[in-house]
Amino acid sequence: MNGMRGVAAIAVVMWHAPLYFGLRFGSSYLAVDLFFALSGFVLAHAYEARFERGMGVASFMRLRFIRLFPLFSLGIAITLTGVVIGLAAGMRTSWTPASLAWCAGFNILFLPAPSVPSATLFPLNVPGWSLFLELFANLLYVLTWRLLSNRVLMAIMGSAAVALVFCATMFGDLGGGWAWRTLVVGVARVLYGFPAGVLIYRLARNWRPLRINALFAIAAMVLIFAIDPKSARIAYDLAAVLVVLPAIVIVASLTRPTRFIGFFSFLGTTSYAVYAIHHPIITLGNSAVTEQLGKTLKQFTPWSGLVLMAAMLCAAWLLDRWYDEPARRWMLAFCAHPANLVKRASHAESIPAQQAKRIAI
Repeated sequence: MNGMRGVAAIAVVMWHAPLYFGLRFGSSYLAVDLFFALSGFVLAHAYEARFERGMGVASFMRLRFIRLFPLFSLGIAITLTGVVIGLAAGMRTSWTPASLAWCAGFNILFLPAPSVPSATLFPLNVPGWSLFLELFANLLYVLTWRLLSNRVLMAIMGSAAVALVFCATMFGDLGGGWAWRTLVVGVARVLYGFPAGVLIYRLARNWRPLRINALFAIAAMVLIFAIDPKSARIAYDLAAVLVVLPAIVIVASLTRPTRFIGFFSFLGTTSYAVYAIHHPIITLGNSAVTEQLGKTLKQFTPWSGLVLMAAMLCAAWLLDRWYDEPARRWMLAFCAHPANLVKRASHAESIPAQQAKRIAI
């Protein structure tokens, strides 16, 4: 699952940076639905036993916030820095100091920003919409986990599936959730994907491993993201979200990689950092080329995309090691008492190496 998460993060980058690469994966926005399912799987593995031993709502949500906050807040800081420099340089922008502060106050707490120049929920770090919805699903999960039998999970998924059909018909695809206008799409996506991941974990833990190469699951995922069905978009998105992506998660959960384990681990380690900071970097890079060089990124494709991806992966690896992990340790030490709880909490989200080392976003 490490490799799946990393490839999905790369697919999201390519979706947001077509000017860099000169192309866009036709359906790579569906990577978010894969993230939701992976998150449900990993959190069920890491926390259901702890819930039974008495872990409460506050402790769980505190750990989730600490897991996501350092890198997400760094992405916001990158955007703020770029906007402030632009304002100081007299660049044309719809931002004012007041609206910027108003938006930052909400977004930094994983809350959508109302009444800002953009219609997006998280204009200072656009992918924050999925993290907001993930935390929403996490809160519902810990509040109701005693009631979440497998039948209840399937009932929730069934209701969400009906909502997804309605949303796909209404909006033409399932790529919504990032804007106020399509927030209902995002809610339906997370209320299907997250319970699906929890259910897959509960069922698959008792099944025998499959004797197939883990690369097959990743190849199937890449194929789903790469296809652009054009006229069949509604049917394609529904089939992918409701059936194909959960099936890929099932296959991945039953597969034990024997080759490229180090590479898969690297992709998993860097996936959240890539997801959390890529949009601010893409936006600022595009602005810098346009404003400072007077050129467009189309003149440099696909090399600009390859440079972007290489730099992003290197930066993500360094940030994970030298910024994210130390920041989370500090936050845990600040919040947790007694001191020995810090060590236990820092390992709360670890799962077997063949599955993942980090909680999915």
